[in-house]
Amino acid sequence: MFGNLKDIFLRDISCCDFKRSLYRIALCVFVFGLIFHITINNTFADISLTLDKDEVTMEVGETITLEATIEPGDVDVSFVWASKDEDIAIVNYNGEVTAIDEGTTIITVSNSYGVEASCIVNVVESRNYSYYMYVIIAVALLTGFIVFYNNHERD
Repeated sequence: MFGNLKDIFLRDISCCDFKRSLYRIALCVFVFGLIFHITINNTFADISLTLDKDEVTMEVGETITLEATIEPGDVDVSFVWASKDEDIAIVNYNGEVTAIDEGTTIITVSNSYGVEASCIVNVVESRNYSYYMYVIIAVALLTGFIVFYNNHERD
C-alpha cells in the first residue's frame, strides 16, 4: 500500500499539473493520518483502570489508601487523583483519602490515556469510644471504692 502511494506521490510531483498534485498530496496526508489515528486508538482501546474498592465508609479523620490497577500491567502511566467534594474528603497523589466532614463524595483516578475509575466515599461521624471507656472505668472504680468502704465500715 505504501509503495503505491509513494509512486503516485513522486509521479505527481514531477508533472506540471500543480493543482492535481496538491490534491494528491492532501489525499496522502489524510490516508497516512487515518492509518496513524486507527493504530493509536486500537493500541489504547484495551487499557483498563480499576480501583480496589467501589465504595467505602469512613469516619471523620480516618485515612485509607485506594489502590489503582491498570491492565495491561506493562503500560507506563501516571495517575491523577481527584475528589468531587474536597469539603467531605481529600485525596493526595498516592491515592490516600482523608475524611474531612460528614457526607458523600466520589474519588476519581484517571491516567494520561483518558481512562477513569471511581470510588464512592461515605463519611460518617467519628465514634470516640475512648471517652466512654474512661466513664465506665471511673464508674467501676467508684463502685469498687464504695463497696470496699462499706465493707470496712461494718467491721
